[in-house]
Amino acid sequence: MALKSHDGSVLELWYGTALSRLPASAISNEFAYNRFAPGLFGLRARMGAMATITLPATSRVPIIGIHGAAKLKLHTVNGNTFDVAVSAE
Repeated sequence: MALKSHDGSVLELWYGTALSRLPASAISNEFAYNRFAPGLFGLRARMGAMATITLPATSRVPIIGIHGAAKLKLHTVNGNTFDVAVSAE
């Protein structure tokens, strides 16, 4: 999983090992069924799961604002990738 700026540069990067070690408190599932949870190789979820996931900072350099559009690039275990638009709060 990578957080990229509007120009494509990587701001943060999370590997499967870090995602598989996320505490339960970092995942707020919307449903009692089809949930997100840490798995052996990263995060796992069933079709239709929806959650708010708080990711830890990985770099020592703070990100001060995200100017313009940014995206979170996600990779699945079967090789698919997709992007999610994000904004700074």
